Amino acid sequence: MGFEAYIYVMAIVQGATEFLPVSSTGHEALAWEVLEARGRYTPANESERILIEIAVHVGTLFAVILYFLRDVIDMAVGAWKLVRFKSDPRGHLLAQVAIASIPLVPAGFLAGTFIMQNRYNLELLAFTSIAFGILLWAADRFSWSIRKAKHLGLGGAFLVGLMQCLALIPGVSRSGIVITAGRLLALERSEAARFSMLLAIPAIAGAGLAAGISLASQPELQLELGLPMFVAGALAFFIALPTFPLLMRLATQASFAVFCIYRILFGLLIIILLAFGVLGEPSTAAV
Repeated sequence: MGFEAYIYVMAIVQGATEFLPVSSTGHEALAWEVLEARGRYTPANESERILIEIAVHVGTLFAVILYFLRDVIDMAVGAWKLVRFKSDPRGHLLAQVAIASIPLVPAGFLAGTFIMQNRYNLELLAFTSIAFGILLWAADRFSWSIRKAKHLGLGGAFLVGLMQCLALIPGVSRSGIVITAGRLLALERSEAARFSMLLAIPAIAGAGLAAGISLASQPELQLELGLPMFVAGALAFFIALPTFPLLMRLATQASFAVFCIYRILFGLLIIILLAFGVLGEPSTAAV
């Protein structure tokens, strides 16, 4: 498998899992390990790996903006009204998204080393996939469904933001923990799913910006991989688009149980593959 083919595999995985509560990081790690175990071509260094992740995240960022374009426009109008000191209900959603996004910044800075050391720690990914899948099931099963996102208030949005920080632990799933927090705060399923995807906009943009800054000193790498990165981003964009109606349909007509079951099975699969030596040596990174 050539390097470009590897990039496209990662784009498909990212696009298919980024907005579902199943942990895109866990699936990327498993794909990475499977490719390495089979002796396939993989990035030569951490910089190339990060660059691939930036490309596919940018693709999914454009996908979520397009799907929620009306909300994005409303938030932009609300921001314009606010800077002109005019009250507008559309500014409330913007304020909620902003408040909920704040805790992730210092948490990401403080946990940077832990994230890098454990991002592809399969044992940790298996544990968090199962544990937080069970937590999502419990929150979805036993919580009330009586509130819209607008009823959260800024305090509720901040609590969701604090819970979102747990997504820095590999395998937790950012969308999964936000939906869990929303359900614990009695948000309707569709509202919890919608809020999780809106919070993805600043989260993905911020992560991409931080990674881009860290690689700004290597322009030759960006030039060499420019075209494959563009194609990977476009592929992630088109793969991600169908996941939004899927998640919203399940949130409206059923429950999140299917994702909970999937997470548990996914975690067990990783454990089995590690136990039978199908994958590489168990990670020695601190957990």
